[in-house]
Amino acid sequence: MPWYLWHRIEIFEIVRGRRVLVYAKNIDDHGFYVQLKGNKNPAPAYAVALASEWLERNNRPAGRCLVVVWRLNEADRSKLSVLCEVPFHWNGAPAVPPEPEPVAAAANA
Repeated sequence: MPWYLWHRIEIFEIVRGRRVLVYAKNIDDHGFYVQLKGNKNPAPAYAVALASEWLERNNRPAGRCLVVVWRLNEADRSKLSVLCEVPFHWNGAPAVPPEPEPVAAAANA
């Protein structure tokens, strides 16, 4: 039996208090559930990361945004329930990757 985890991600810019849909896509992605433990829900952080990546790639202006993730019915991709709805501020600047951690020198044997 195949294991599908269909979701719909919707990215809105908040303009004068109103939601303006700028992007929507159905995706088969299990990232919303990675590291799901106890009361820690990784879905909101993952949703903001996906939205921020799209906003950066498309050079969207800084401002208030909202990302909504829906769980979809596997058969017809209809919306079942909201997995998360996260407001956030997009600063318009490209993300700065973290500095890589130094690699420990291998001991010569």
